Amino acid sequence: MCDMLSSLRQGRLDELTTANFPILSTSSRTRNVVCDHASFRGEARSREFRCLEEYVSYFKDHCLRMAAEKGAKICVEIEEVSVTVGFSGRSSPTSTRTEASRPTWACC
Repeated sequence: MCDMLSSLRQGRLDELTTANFPILSTSSRTRNVVCDHASFRGEARSREFRCLEEYVSYFKDHCLRMAAEKGAKICVEIEEVSVTVGFSGRSSPTSTRTEASRPTWACC
């Protein structure tokens, strides 16, 4: 999972799109143990739906490729949430937020 996160494009991706995956968890609370399950959670946001779709596609491909390289099983879940942001004095642009929900890395 660490290799997956360290090579994942994150932060400000372009003028309209950002991504961040800061929430990590494992199946154990014990230190110095090789866990059989680990996961991370975060989100990607964009004011342009096309940019968001491209990132979600990249995200899925990246996670699946990294898991295959390590011989791990993986489950990628994407939850899409649309949000409209209004601005005073002019028409409201649409801002779409997608949360990449629990892309799970499970080592067997």
